[in-house]
Amino acid sequence: MLGSGARSEILRALVNQPEPVGLRYLARLGGVHPHSAERALAGLVKEGLATRTKRGDRPLYAINPDNAEAGILKVVFDAAARAESRVRAANLAERARTLLPFIEETLRLIARARRSRRES
Repeated sequence: MLGSGARSEILRALVNQPEPVGLRYLARLGGVHPHSAERALAGLVKEGLATRTKRGDRPLYAINPDNAEAGILKVVFDAAARAESRVRAANLAERARTLLPFIEETLRLIARARRSRRES
């Protein structure tokens, strides 16, 4: 269902849009080239996961709320975002723990330099 990286990223972007949006906007959100987004969206519309409407001459895309798989995708992408957030927080905490000794040593050196300047 997710398919290629471009398709997956377009689906992720599309699932999180409350209103129909344009192709270029979805491509930017998904971090994919507009041509890749266009191919992915054509497939999604053909499969019934997405809808395509027009406002003037501009096509707009939305997730198809009548498609049961679309609802499942929202749950999956939300869970993935929460997991990514937890991993990112853990990585930041580990970096902070790694940097802490260097920060403490820097503060000791600054304090020593200040004492030395006062004594001069």
